Amino acid sequence: MSTEGGGPMRDSCVSWLSEKVVATVLGLSVSTLRSHRHKGIGLPYVKYGKSVRYSSADIAAYLESRKINHVRS
Repeated sequence: MSTEGGGPMRDSCVSWLSEKVVATVLGLSVSTLRSHRHKGIGLPYVKYGKSVRYSSADIAAYLESRKINHVRS
């Protein structure tokens, strides 16, 4: 089984977090996360039955992509 390109092996090592945990970590309300899902914006997620889970790796990548580095001259 290949791990290149984010295959199945990659996902087996990821922590899956509930929307309550993610909301707390990001300082958002659960309703904001739900609104973002409904609008198709924000974090990627997985839905299994009625449960919604967010990948810890996706959350880290999402935050990293929004990092602002101030450069002083």
